[in-house]
Amino acid sequence: MELSRVRWIYAVLGAVLAEVALIAAAILWVTLYSYVIRPGLTLADYQTYAEQASPWVSVIAGLPVFFLAGRWARGRETAIALFAIYLLADLAILLSASPPTTILLIGALGYLVKALGCWLGARSRGG
Repeated sequence: MELSRVRWIYAVLGAVLAEVALIAAAILWVTLYSYVIRPGLTLADYQTYAEQASPWVSVIAGLPVFFLAGRWARGRETAIALFAIYLLADLAILLSASPPTTILLIGALGYLVKALGCWLGARSRGG
């Protein structure tokens, strides 16, 4: 990977936008769950559900979000940098907020799916 070919603005902005999109997807899913699927539960029940469901939402939404981010990155090097920036930031957030065992299986699966999406997005654009 040639660092001189990385469009750093695209990489950083893409990583931030991908994180925002995944957070929005989790909020949207929990909102749908609370108003349509299981209305009437307590706030504590919804908070517990959000903690359990959000990693899975991230895995499921990760492929399309990172496909679009990789496509938007306009090049394989920039897509790799985008994913690396996201990975470092997300790991820092996860490790500071939850026990490391929480991210072992779901986190690894999520990162694999997101890396695949980013790579496919970059390839679809010819990068």
